[in-house]
Amino acid sequence: MLPDDLKQAAVIVASFVYHTAMRDEKLPRKPLPKALKGRSNDELRRIQMIYQMADTAMNPRQTVRDIIGRPLTFYYGMRGARKTERVKELLDQIEMGGRFADRYPAEL
Repeated sequence: MLPDDLKQAAVIVASFVYHTAMRDEKLPRKPLPKALKGRSNDELRRIQMIYQMADTAMNPRQTVRDIIGRPLTFYYGMRGARKTERVKELLDQIEMGGRFADRYPAEL
């Protein structure tokens, strides 16, 4: 459970991100359902929090491959070799390379 002031800050940030995305035409101009259950996978994918601290944002029991691969399966339906290749591409984009895919967060 988050303290009230942190909840309020999160709502303000999320609102800013949403309205900026609408202004920049990255999202269709339609009201966003208040309940998460009412939002499409595309809406969930386009608006989400990105946590910056690997030691708190990543599950220590999962490999980097599993952590990065989960949204690829959920949002894009990727599986198997296609997903593995995309994980490697993403790690290359942030200059980590595929050799980090089988490491755990504590090993980064």
